[in-house]
Amino acid sequence: MKRTGKSLSELASIMERFPQVLLSVQADAVAKDKFNQDEDLKQMIVDKDDALGKDGRILVRPSGTEPIIRVMVEGKDHQEITNIAKEIVSLIESRI
Repeated sequence: MKRTGKSLSELASIMERFPQVLLSVQADAVAKDKFNQDEDLKQMIVDKDDALGKDGRILVRPSGTEPIIRVMVEGKDHQEITNIAKEIVSLIESRI
């Protein structure tokens, strides 16, 4: 704001909002360890993130307080990100 001289509302109007899908996979401590050590699974998630490019992002991480792995996908197309999130959940469930 200081650098541009624009108000917060002016700067916020420039930002594009993307839909977001949040899903969870039940995962005890053993399953979380499997997830953390599965480099192939992580690469599959990175590949899906790369496919979204600048039009979205993917964040997958084990919860530190609950027995779950959180899956968050953002992107321009709600149906596309819903499908991607479900695919990631299925991948995780099949490998842990």
